[in-house]
Amino acid sequence: MTCLENFVSVKYCGLPEPESGLFVNDLAGMSLKAIDSSANSEQLTFFEVWKTCEKRAIKRLTTSISNELLKKFKLKKVIEYYKGWKSNINTVTNQTASNTDYRGFFINLGSDIDKYASPSELLTINIQELSLYLKANGNATIKVFEVANDTFTLIDTFDVLNGTIGFNRVNVNKMYFGVKKLFIGVAGLNSPYLPLSLDNDCTDCGCVELCNANLKGGYVSSDLDTIAYVNNSFGLTGIININCDFASFICNNKNLFATSLWFAEGYELLTERIHSERINKFTTVDAKLARELRDEYANQFNTELTNALNGVSFKQDCCVDCHAQITLQTNLP
Repeated sequence: MTCLENFVSVKYCGLPEPESGLFVNDLAGMSLKAIDSSANSEQLTFFEVWKTCEKRAIKRLTTSISNELLKKFKLKKVIEYYKGWKSNINTVTNQTASNTDYRGFFINLGSDIDKYASPSELLTINIQELSLYLKANGNATIKVFEVANDTFTLIDTFDVLNGTIGFNRVNVNKMYFGVKKLFIGVAGLNSPYLPLSLDNDCTDCGCVELCNANLKGGYVSSDLDTIAYVNNSFGLTGIININCDFASFICNNKNLFATSLWFAEGYELLTERIHSERINKFTTVDAKLARELRDEYANQFNTELTNALNGVSFKQDCCVDCHAQITLQTNLP
């Protein structure tokens, strides 16, 4: 989950202040020298050790949160599934002249294309693949922008190399956690006319029908200042899922889990030290201390995570089944 990368950092000259304000080497027994002492022949320096352990800590945190929440809430998985829209392609009439504008389509979590408030903080946009129709052989670049308050931030690019006339498939298989609105477009192509005729399988939302995502064709000026919505995605289509996932909730509330992540990263760094191939004071003489400290960090992680999750609820959320909170009921004889 990229939203948690560098959220907690290492205090070292040249590295920026993390958003959380937490540094892993502020933890007891976690000096830069101690971290560096664990580096193996592949990691080389403390920074590579840190990034390896950060990845494991993020996985530990997100898995622990999901497991705990699944004990209380029954989560739906797929709310909407868009299979793509290719059948109405028109390459002869209503062609759009080549220019520098970005042309493609918007995905918005919610029924109103102009709004940025998601109907559920558990919703996630999952793009399985994209397809771009080329009217001539050549190359193209598909760009993915996050849109928030009419501000466009480039977050992904996908190249179509040696493309041929017709639809060219691009494998994506990516989930965009914590993102409420995306624009996917291509600039500089003489595009065909492709009206959005959506073929979607929509799962019943149960108690609260708020889960609809909105897909709309459109184009954006090259300076990313002017937006126009149309029923034309200009030869660009895709297979898109709207999923329910606790990861979006974690990204949207990452400050709530900052301390838990802090201790998880300390735990993983000590694990790295305990199992290091290096032979030095930290990996031999201090090995017993490292194990004791790791146990302490594990306890702190569990305590902080429990405290963070105690007050979590998802009331009238279409990603959670009706009467979704699970309770233990004892039947008396």
